[in-house]
Amino acid sequence: MSEWNVGTVVAGRYRILNMIGSGGMANVYKAYDTAARRNVALKVLKSEYATDAEFVRRFRSEAQAVLNLSHENIVRSYDVGQWEDCYYIVLEFVPGKTLKEIIAEEAPFDRKRIISLGCQLCDALGHAHERNVVHRDVKPQNVIINDHGKPKVADFGIARFTDASTVTYTGDKILGSVHYVSPEQAKGELVDAKSDIYSLGIVLYEMATGRVPFDAENTVSVALKHLQEEMVPPIVHNPAIGAALNGIILRATSKDKAARYASMRELKKDLLRAVREPNVDFATQEAKLNSRPAKKSEPSGEKGIRTSPFKRTMMLLIVMLITVGILLSFLLIGSTLLNRNNGVRQTRYVPSLTGKTLFAASESAKSMGFELVVRSRVVRDDVPADTVINQEPKAGNQGREGDVIYVDVSAGPATVEAPILTGLSVEEATLAAGEWGLSIAGITYEADPAVQPGEVIRQSPEPGTEMFVGDALYIVVSGSEEDMAMMPSVLGDRISTAIDRLRAAGFSRIFVRTVESEELPGRVINQMPESDTLQSADAKIELWISPPLLTEEYASDRAFNLDIPANDSSVAVLLHEDGVYYVLYEGVLPAGQQTVSLTVRGKSEGPHEIIITVNGEEVRRESVTLAKRK
Repeated sequence: MSEWNVGTVVAGRYRILNMIGSGGMANVYKAYDTAARRNVALKVLKSEYATDAEFVRRFRSEAQAVLNLSHENIVRSYDVGQWEDCYYIVLEFVPGKTLKEIIAEEAPFDRKRIISLGCQLCDALGHAHERNVVHRDVKPQNVIINDHGKPKVADFGIARFTDASTVTYTGDKILGSVHYVSPEQAKGELVDAKSDIYSLGIVLYEMATGRVPFDAENTVSVALKHLQEEMVPPIVHNPAIGAALNGIILRATSKDKAARYASMRELKKDLLRAVREPNVDFATQEAKLNSRPAKKSEPSGEKGIRTSPFKRTMMLLIVMLITVGILLSFLLIGSTLLNRNNGVRQTRYVPSLTGKTLFAASESAKSMGFELVVRSRVVRDDVPADTVINQEPKAGNQGREGDVIYVDVSAGPATVEAPILTGLSVEEATLAAGEWGLSIAGITYEADPAVQPGEVIRQSPEPGTEMFVGDALYIVVSGSEEDMAMMPSVLGDRISTAIDRLRAAGFSRIFVRTVESEELPGRVINQMPESDTLQSADAKIELWISPPLLTEEYASDRAFNLDIPANDSSVAVLLHEDGVYYVLYEGVLPAGQQTVSLTVRGKSEGPHEIIITVNGEEVRRESVTLAKRK
């Protein structure tokens, strides 16, 4: 099964919230990671491909490619595994829109915006190339712009390592999106980093113009255009981009690989230069110099007739005068016909339509001789439906009878279905409600021995009820208010201080792990759940600190023999000491007999409890005796 219902818990850890997309190979769900307490994107290979060795191999290839990448402009990968008969990848959930959606709404972009996004995409893809990974499907649909405007490259679904053989066709299908595919990729040839450079050049073109350079009724025709046709320079569609950016895009999309940029680093260098010299076509100057045609020889003998400069000038003037005369004639005829048949269109002032109902606005425009056209309908919680919220041209501008006034009209508040909150913690319920634009307005408590303390028993309105965005939900939580505690902020605290404060607040399940950081050693640099959130007293509290984790001299070298049930299983080794769980090891291991060797450290000598988990589930406990190092 690869289509899951809301509420399904995958691998004992990932609770499905909703489906957010479906591609050719996989379904993508938004899920809540109950272990890490964060929203994630769960990408699941479709069941019809799960038995196909080639598709499974490609899916695993994506997982491997992304696991090896770590960059702020690349969607992060957290986990990969198999559950029941399904293969899945756990990815960073990035709230926002695709670059394709933003292009459709806002293109053409201004020059600085194109350069800013282009430089960040160069950084992301350059990072992948430096690790021998070629994306092979660079397109605006695979770039997510988060809520802060930062682009993140996603979907390495057909990415391949450059040291492996590259297959560009599967049956009769080109791997990659045909509107952005490089000529060599369209021909089924070996692709490399320069193929990504070409595709990124097409993306820059689309940001600059709002259109792709090559389009046709079918994919074959589009692919042929990439191979055979020269593109219309983007500056023709948008002169504001300047000569520099125009030349950069043309060089990046050269059909000759040798003429393109050698790397994403070089492309970014020219993009930054375009900020300083926007009107200098430095990107193609050298190519132009190297490709100048040889000077034609003068004709000789009786057949070669030379024309003097004076005669050539006179002939040019005559041609120009004839052309101007013809244009003036057409203008005079057109003006005569307009006056004769339609009369002179009278000048009118554009009326104010903002705030009026659509009917009233239409009548007002009509009375002044204008035509009203609805340009868009926009969800607005604060404006009643069918009310004009914007117009173009603005009120008071001059126009003529018959001109069109474009208006944006409120569609009223958005509606959503109440999500399923039962079985969630208070924090999870708050997050789930917030994802749908709702809030938790009231919490009451009720003793229920069948439900874990702190979990939602029921809700109002019930799941599936239609609600307006901004509405509030009410929940009933198992237990009593005394079973709950307010999460304090321990960011910046020494780990010992943070643990003491959490215990004082009533929390007893504290997990500590290290993460690479430039922060001071032993200080808390991240916490989950967030501060000032109401939590069950037995909630899992996670702290991340700068290394080292434990520096005490009490230690023991140990090897843990593990029986891993499935490929790409997530394994953790924890030290339990004084009610705190220290994460000594985390990793992804293949199926079979595996050994994890490490040095176990603690605060005191004597026996200590070791807990081993696989895919978030505890599988074994052991006792390790620590002794002081000599």
